[in-house]
Amino acid sequence: GVYEGFEMLLGGYLAEQGVSKFMKSMICGAASGVFTGLITTPVDAVMTRLMTRVHDMTGFDKLGTGNEVDMTHVKVNGWVLLKQVCAEIYEERGIKGFFVGALFRASYYAPSSCSFFAVFETLKVVFGLAVVGAL
Repeated sequence: GVYEGFEMLLGGYLAEQGVSKFMKSMICGAASGVFTGLITTPVDAVMTRLMTRVHDMTGFDKLGTGNEVDMTHVKVNGWVLLKQVCAEIYEERGIKGFFVGALFRASYYAPSSCSFFAVFETLKVVFGLAVVGAL
């Protein structure tokens, strides 16, 4: 996974610098969270636009008003809609449009990945030692 990649990439350097295993897992976890947040932003941007497009097409906001849109006769080709949404994003902002909010997503995922992998690696050591001691 991404975490293991950063562990391989940074592990040796961090060990040379005298960084503890716990801190190494925090750093690699945060780096994997940032990377994951950045690379998933384009997909999230497209999905958000698709969901709002379908929401607008169905007249969901008109539910209960008596002005509901009858969608039973409308056929939506998902691939065509996907191409339209991608073209819109590109026309509006270029490639940068696919990465709107990327830094926010990266900063959102970094702390949770940092703490998750630090705890996970610590528990692996604790339970690994407990299992070895029981044998």
